[in-house]
Amino acid sequence: MTGEQLRQALDYVLEKQVAPDMFVEHVFFRCLKLGMTDILYSLMEQSDPSLLLWKVYLRAVCSHCERNCLLNVLYAIQLRTRDHVRGAITCVMFYLEDVHSYVQLSEKKYHLTNAGGHLNDYRAEKMSGFHTEKLYRHLISHPYLLIEQLILLTRLSLLEKILVHIKPYLIPADTVPDNIPAGRLLQSEIDALLRTYATKALDFRICDVTGSGSSSMSSSRTVLRNDKYSFSPPRTPPSKDQWIPNDGT
Repeated sequence: MTGEQLRQALDYVLEKQVAPDMFVEHVFFRCLKLGMTDILYSLMEQSDPSLLLWKVYLRAVCSHCERNCLLNVLYAIQLRTRDHVRGAITCVMFYLEDVHSYVQLSEKKYHLTNAGGHLNDYRAEKMSGFHTEKLYRHLISHPYLLIEQLILLTRLSLLEKILVHIKPYLIPADTVPDNIPAGRLLQSEIDALLRTYATKALDFRICDVTGSGSSSMSSSRTVLRNDKYSFSPPRTPPSKDQWIPNDGT
């Protein structure tokens, strides 16, 4: 297949609104087998630099890769589309996959370095032009805290997808072998982390209201304070001496 033939195929896909599954099977994976994915991406970007026209098709490719555990192909797409948060999730999946010893865990540590880099890139874009060089490298040896940063930086609508991706790589609490390395994550730990943030998200702050011109209003009456603001993660990750235990307080 030549580049011109591929261009014509892409034009046909957009013109006829070809079903995403057909694109996945007959266009993307054919290009993958022929080593033409770079040409494919370039042609897609020529028709739409933002790739919004191809959003449905790229999403279908990613879903197929997720279902079939094609993490390398999935990660390549995330790199090309600069999908930093999902790229970080995939790096964590690389790190957690098939680890049975401390040696393997150490050898795969670079995946956490890459995940921290993706989070830093995401933060840099969210700063809207503010200069930042804050990295998450000090969290590399603490996968649990790196997962926590992923949760902080992700919309609620994506949390369920994150859990779906990560769950196969977590260790069920009732089947933990004695020789599992400390770097592996327990499903119960992630559950506890999510419960903590859910509790804090639903927590209400109250303030005292004293009576003013109304004899029926008690000085002990309390009302909800109407604070409306959007949560934003801190500009810099907390240093180790600032970490506090999640003790429910």
